[in-house]
Amino acid sequence: MVLNAVASIVLTPILLWAMGVDNYGTYMAFAAVLSVASAGEAGLGGAVGINTNRLLADSASSRFQRLHETARTAFVLITCLTAVVFVMVGLLFHGDIGFAQTPKTGPIWLLFCLGGINVVTSTMISYLSNSAYGAGTVMWSIVPLFVLSLSCTILQIGVASVADALWLIHLPSVACALLGVFVWYLIYRNSNYQFGPPIRFGWHTSERGLLFSSALFSSMFGLANLIYTATDRIVINWAFGAKAVPAYQLNYKLVELSLSLTIMAGMVSLPKIVSGMLSKESSESARAAKSSRTLASYQGILGLTAATGYIVFNDTFIRLWVGHEMNASTWIQVAFAMYLILVSSGDIFVQLCGRLSEPGLRFAGVVVLAGGFLNLGLSVFAAYSLRWLPGVAFSTCIAQFLVCATILWRVQTVMGINYTREGVKVLLIPLGIVLCIAVLKASMGAFSTVGIVLQAIAGLVMIVGYAKLIGVDRESVILEIVGMWHAFRSK
Repeated sequence: MVLNAVASIVLTPILLWAMGVDNYGTYMAFAAVLSVASAGEAGLGGAVGINTNRLLADSASSRFQRLHETARTAFVLITCLTAVVFVMVGLLFHGDIGFAQTPKTGPIWLLFCLGGINVVTSTMISYLSNSAYGAGTVMWSIVPLFVLSLSCTILQIGVASVADALWLIHLPSVACALLGVFVWYLIYRNSNYQFGPPIRFGWHTSERGLLFSSALFSSMFGLANLIYTATDRIVINWAFGAKAVPAYQLNYKLVELSLSLTIMAGMVSLPKIVSGMLSKESSESARAAKSSRTLASYQGILGLTAATGYIVFNDTFIRLWVGHEMNASTWIQVAFAMYLILVSSGDIFVQLCGRLSEPGLRFAGVVVLAGGFLNLGLSVFAAYSLRWLPGVAFSTCIAQFLVCATILWRVQTVMGINYTREGVKVLLIPLGIVLCIAVLKASMGAFSTVGIVLQAIAGLVMIVGYAKLIGVDRESVILEIVGMWHAFRSK
């Protein structure tokens, strides 16, 4: 993850320079549409991983084989359907969804035809990777996939430096995707002996029911995440043009990296907390509930610290990284910082709701998906009716806030918390602190050295005060970090 982040920070400005702002914006919007199409497997990948793990644990060899025969058939059918739909949309309606063809972009229909290959490969990789993951193979793919990702970006930079047509620039992505299928097939074959040849297909009734019932709620989380992360670019490209996409996307980079670190820190402790809360021993359950409250506090502190740093330093970072013309408005940055806080603080609630019971999983899936559609609807309204670009970012904040507040209500009993007090502590106060820092920034200027120093000091004072308010001290933070590190190393 760290290597990917470093590579992205180093190579993104070079790719932006090679492609130009308009072409880069169009390509980022195309990548978002491609992400939506690649989600056509509708949660089947996650269902395959979950059921592979369960059936291997139960040593149910014959049912394991029937499950994967059915899954392979389902994936072939879904792959053909989604690829055909994607290509047809590109051929017939690319102009209607905001992809204007110019001499510089080259034939957009050809770009979508090549993208159809990516839809096929991503669906195949979903089956292969989730099967291997369900069989316990986690680490093998890290190095080869990093090399492929790095090679793809470097090749795209090389092509973009000599050609403008987007379909040519996309060719390395197609080639690396095909190689990615080969890499994942090797990992899949070696992850469990039952994945060896011959590879059979089937359509077994009981396994089909098992697969699709598991996929239903798994797909809700995946689809909602896709709406949150991809549709903003599509809406902005459609309403404001390709030139508006790069600044919006690049100003989200630090938020994306911060969320990865914050959520990863929580994932280290989460399995032990869930096991404890499911324990029949009341003392163990109580300890786990206390640990969940502690983790919520730490993730809230991490999110607030990252959001404060983002507000204070992002303009300078963007100016040094890709140039001052890519600086987004303060309103967009405030919305991104708020979203960072909401996701960091609310992650533990969503995780516990979805992991502790089947009804909780259904509740969380429905709420998260409803939040995703609310986000999309508000984004379209802000872009088309209000013509306000920051409104697209604030739409995400509104939807995420409602999701967090709703799921917090669901888990308040099992976590042993007061709904109102916890909501004020982990949601409202951090959001208020970010607004205060944003007001300071607006009054002092984004690039004033004195202003940046004063904003940083004010943010630090507020963070320390907030930590004391929620009962987090330096010693407990050090102990928690050490514990997370040991847990991470043990994995």
